[in-house]
Amino acid sequence: MWNSLKLDKRLQEVERRCDDAERQFKQLQLEWDSTYDKLRAVVQRIAKRAERNVEIVEGKEVAEREGFSAASSPTDGLTGPLTPRARSIQAKILARRAMFKGQTQ
Repeated sequence: MWNSLKLDKRLQEVERRCDDAERQFKQLQLEWDSTYDKLRAVVQRIAKRAERNVEIVEGKEVAEREGFSAASSPTDGLTGPLTPRARSIQAKILARRAMFKGQTQ
């Protein structure tokens, strides 16, 4: 009789420890899933930024091959991440600056 009670207590203790271990493992899995998602988002942002930089460099190389220089093309600086409206405003600003530079000389 005492042996069976001792065995029951030991079995309950083992089951409790096993349940605790499972609970901790699931919590650890959730933490790692969250960490992985955050890391993946950061890596995607870095990859997107690098892709944009490559496109800008390639655009400048194409412009240089076609004979455009930074000084002769007022829209050369417009290859950045500007919206079409912002590009047109920037082009107007650069045109005015070029016009004023021509008057002062």
